[in-house]
Amino acid sequence: MSQAEELLESITSESYSDNNVVVGADRFIYVPESLKRIAVQYDHNIETVTFDCPRYVDGHDMLGMQIYINYIRADGVRGSHLCTNTIADDTDTNIMHFDWTVSGHVTYADGHISFMVCAKKVDADGNEVVHWNSEVNTDMYVSPGIKHIDMTLAKYPDVIAQLITRVEALESKTATLTGEG
Repeated sequence: MSQAEELLESITSESYSDNNVVVGADRFIYVPESLKRIAVQYDHNIETVTFDCPRYVDGHDMLGMQIYINYIRADGVRGSHLCTNTIADDTDTNIMHFDWTVSGHVTYADGHISFMVCAKKVDADGNEVVHWNSEVNTDMYVSPGIKHIDMTLAKYPDVIAQLITRVEALESKTATLTGEG
């Protein structure tokens, strides 16, 4: 049996949620079909994705670490999100959950997002003690949107020229009335 077949057989319905992204013990990230479209372009703080992840890795409790989602947008811009809602599972304390609220920085460009989970622990002096990374995943994407202001400017460029002309005329009249012109 190939390694890929063994991996597929190791994923069970118990370890894979239709509502959560799952980080397996193998460090691979499994995204359910319902979460592959992470947002629409220009969305901001409206979508939150919950992750399920092993709590313990080689004796280290990741619940006590800082959890980040590091990502690369479709346009190549990189970013990082610090997950603040990190908790142990109610029924299985070997599993932890954390949330990623998708910001406008993530959704600025439409297309596929590359992302990974990163866990870090630092000592009191700020020195990195433990650093763990998942594999990179590219299953999520931002679907195209339309930003209203961009559409208006493209469709009605003469409106801007008219507004500038009116502002200049008002400035001229104001200067004349106040004796500054």
